[in-house]
Amino acid sequence: MKKVFFFLLITFLLLTGCEKKNETIEIEESKYGIAKLDSQRDYVYFETLQSINCKACTDYDLQYAYINLNSDSVANINLEIKNFVNTSYQAMVFEEEFVQGRLFHYDYFINEKYITLIQDYSYFIESIPRDINSRIYVVNKETGRLISNADLLKEKEMTEEDLFSFILNLADLEDSLFVLSILKQDGYQLYFNQKMDLILRYYERDNDDVIKRELLVR
Repeated sequence: MKKVFFFLLITFLLLTGCEKKNETIEIEESKYGIAKLDSQRDYVYFETLQSINCKACTDYDLQYAYINLNSDSVANINLEIKNFVNTSYQAMVFEEEFVQGRLFHYDYFINEKYITLIQDYSYFIESIPRDINSRIYVVNKETGRLISNADLLKEKEMTEEDLFSFILNLADLEDSLFVLSILKQDGYQLYFNQKMDLILRYYERDNDDVIKRELLVR
């Protein structure tokens, strides 16, 4: 009888311990109150505004991109993207088909901690892309907060000076001083890919061309 009582007591304690552990995990996961707005969708999804025919594109859909989290920061990002797409659509020039205006392309990366959404855009005139640029949004999945370049560097235990030193000492660059001048004068973008690699993006611009460059930092 004592053995049975002892076994039941141990079983009860183990079950109680598991319940408390699960409760702790649930509290930690929901302490910021951040979750998907739509549990049936991925963390990034798209909606088509208009299908467009043009010489520069085939079966092109002008789309909105949404980050699927219930935070104020994300709501502002989604609104900014939607307004930018709407404004661009209203400014497009059509002559039976699209001939001039801004077109978009999206990439996104999702890892354990962050969501990265990249909105690339180019202004097309007679099928020639101009004004090539991008907007990059990196959001913390737990807090729902938009992350700055400084925060991204901090995640990799780096400062901006560390980043500049990395550029100067990168053997693959033909002219590291030129690249460094671009970063300081024109700015740069950072993001995490799905492997949590830190990626640096910048643009080389001259009178005739724009070239997008990316470097794996760490």
